[in-house]
Amino acid sequence: MGQLRAMSSDASNGAFIVREDSLQAYAYVHHVLADGRMDPAWSALGVELDHDPDDIRVAPDGHGGAYVVGRQGLGGGAYIMPAWHILANGTLSATTPPSGKLLIPTSQRPTAIDIMADGAGGVFVAWDTLRALNAGSDLILQRYSGDFSVHAGWPSTGMNLNHGPTHNFNPRIVPAPNGDILVAFDCFASDGGTLITRVSPDGSFPVPALAHGAQLANASGDFAVVADGTGGAFCSYSGDNPDPRSNPVMQYLRGDGTRPPGWPANGLRLAVGTWFKLDFFNITSDGIGGAFMSWTDERNYATNIADSYLQHVKPDASLYPGWPQGGLDIGPNPGCYDLGAVLHGDGHGGVWALYESDSFIDGSDRMYASHLGSDGVPLPGWQPGGIDIAPNGLSHDDSYPTFIVDDGRGGIIAAWESGQFGGGTWPVVFVQRFVDNSTVATDFSLISTQAAPDQVELDWQTSLAAGARFTIQRSSTVGVWDDVATVDSDGQSRVRFTDSHVLAGARYGYRLRNGEGPNARYSLDTWVDVPAAYHFALAGARPNPATGSNLSVSFSLERSLPAALEVFDVSGRRVALRDVGALGGGEHVLPLGRDLRLAQGLYWLRLTQGAHRATSRVVVTE
Repeated sequence: MGQLRAMSSDASNGAFIVREDSLQAYAYVHHVLADGRMDPAWSALGVELDHDPDDIRVAPDGHGGAYVVGRQGLGGGAYIMPAWHILANGTLSATTPPSGKLLIPTSQRPTAIDIMADGAGGVFVAWDTLRALNAGSDLILQRYSGDFSVHAGWPSTGMNLNHGPTHNFNPRIVPAPNGDILVAFDCFASDGGTLITRVSPDGSFPVPALAHGAQLANASGDFAVVADGTGGAFCSYSGDNPDPRSNPVMQYLRGDGTRPPGWPANGLRLAVGTWFKLDFFNITSDGIGGAFMSWTDERNYATNIADSYLQHVKPDASLYPGWPQGGLDIGPNPGCYDLGAVLHGDGHGGVWALYESDSFIDGSDRMYASHLGSDGVPLPGWQPGGIDIAPNGLSHDDSYPTFIVDDGRGGIIAAWESGQFGGGTWPVVFVQRFVDNSTVATDFSLISTQAAPDQVELDWQTSLAAGARFTIQRSSTVGVWDDVATVDSDGQSRVRFTDSHVLAGARYGYRLRNGEGPNARYSLDTWVDVPAAYHFALAGARPNPATGSNLSVSFSLERSLPAALEVFDVSGRRVALRDVGALGGGEHVLPLGRDLRLAQGLYWLRLTQGAHRATSRVVVTE
């Protein structure tokens, strides 16, 4: 139970997730590894922070640990900004107590914060602080070392980034080249709006045009910003029409502080029609110079129906081919209020999107995931409108946050919150990884794995011609891969490999690589537990939830005796039976999705061998 508060990549293909415990009123930090396991070095309940800040941010420290910074009001106008450094082993560093290290005096009254790792073992922290008598607000940027001491060369009270004499607030930090950062913020001034400045790790301003804040957008208020990868930034915000109706607006500023030709001074308005209710807008880079923006649009206001729209814009403010004026409806669910699309570019011109769909027909609230190409067409394996990733009709709420981070392999790790198992009073946090089926699963498909105390056997099917050369890579530490062998595929384009250099009881990851350098292609990671001795167990489906095409079942057998793996639907009808005894003793992964296409729903798995019996359940999403 708990409310989802923050999320970031761990810089090693996994993620850090911060939740609030609904009963304890404390915040807890969890570490999810790339293979979907909770980090065994961390407490199963997460690392407890003896505060529950009103606002909280998390960032990786680059060494397997995390920085966490929060903002919390104590009442009576007093505020604190506690910070924690969680080490890779799941313990707090010696310099950060459970209550956190306080970064500012309680006389300061911050209203918003943001953080970003500096890539050198420290962290940048930005916050705004309300002046006495509400006479304005100051925007402060500070760089801290790993123990949250002020970094050498930075002022003890932080850098003041104020642009105007009154309110400077609402900071957002995004990366820039050469280890620099971009800080965007709102400012109430004659030349204000949403401003942006660039700061180097030494505290200098490398771009004169941005030194005192350049206007990124001519409106203040809620906004989102994303870096373009070359020192510039895209911004999304709401613009008011005269009557008054809001319109989703995108604006762009290059790294030298200039606005490219084609971009209007008041931003590029993206919606068309007679009525708009802008809400829940988001923005992400497409990885090829442009950006995607999403918004919730009530252009069919008379029917009280809203849809999630998406637009793909080039650096010159024109639309990419295939994208309609007014945006693409990515949530065309009849009788539903589709809203809250959260985006993440896939780095190759496409975009991942998660959105909520509230049905006025059956009252269900669902979450959908989509992966679209640069032309707005769903990529292979994905369908228009996305796939339902919460098939049980979760009790989601548009006030619940959704987060997406990159998994470092072309996919994403997503986290969302719902009351699926306990109602809105006791929400549950869900985490799922989504992969690019169009690239990985088609080129390299794992057939089977078998693990014994002294060896691991793996078998892949590839789509490349027979005789293609592959490098076998192995990992014993998430994010670190070593080349262990070179293997050519056989006449059936199969790649078989036996690893005899393993330790009983250890855990290893394996993957294939074809090619070298930036054009290399990789299979999905396969993690194998080497048994200390053979034993009988049913680990269950991987992944879970699964699609009908990627369902695999992990189990282990004690010895070579007759054994059966069965699949039952919710009515008790057996829909599949596999004789697995011939696989012998050891760890096994049996892909069922290659020849068994299950309809969406809940299924039960049963493994039997002699007197042993084990059951597990799996949810199939399509």
